[in-house]
Amino acid sequence: MNNHLVAAIVWLAIVIGGYIVIDELSAPAPVVRATENGKVEIVVPVARDGHYYLDGEINGQSVRFLVDTGASYIAVGSDVARRANLPAGVAGFFNTANGSIEGRIVRDQQVRADIFEVSGVTVAVMPGRIEYGLLGQNFLKYFDVTQSDGKLVLRMRQSWTAFVLRRVFELWRKAGKFAWRKCEPFQRCITASWIAGVLDYRIIGLLCD
Repeated sequence: MNNHLVAAIVWLAIVIGGYIVIDELSAPAPVVRATENGKVEIVVPVARDGHYYLDGEINGQSVRFLVDTGASYIAVGSDVARRANLPAGVAGFFNTANGSIEGRIVRDQQVRADIFEVSGVTVAVMPGRIEYGLLGQNFLKYFDVTQSDGKLVLRMRQSWTAFVLRRVFELWRKAGKFAWRKCEPFQRCITASWIAGVLDYRIIGLLCD
């Protein structure tokens, strides 16, 4: 009798797990498209549970976001924060459906949702593990957000050219920071000299000090 019960529980778990995986894989993917005025938008179809989801990253750590227009901040669980190497931040309290809880506020982070990336944003870290990260208003405010006919549209407010130039600049800035950390003092001075030649020779002394 006990063996039959265990076997039934195992099969039930397999069926439920398979359904969750199939449901996840069959969720319609967001569509990226350009508008007539040269802007880019992401069209996110509604999932079966009535929510909208986007795959993204925080500091290079993969996160599946639930788009939450009612949330003030981007929010993740402490497990995601640990994998993303987020700093400790400062203590803060957040209002949730279960009341006020204490978490951490981490400022000046880099967050990507699909192709859209925003730097210098604040991330709220909730205690424990939460199934999805929340994509809140401190990210969404940079985009025009509309919802109709089972679709949510995030439209960039700048032109495609400005978006590409901004991304190139951010990548250049990241590469510069990485190279600067890896350089020896003499190499830093040479790099500073080259930069100064482009900008202003008077900063050589400051950068090589």
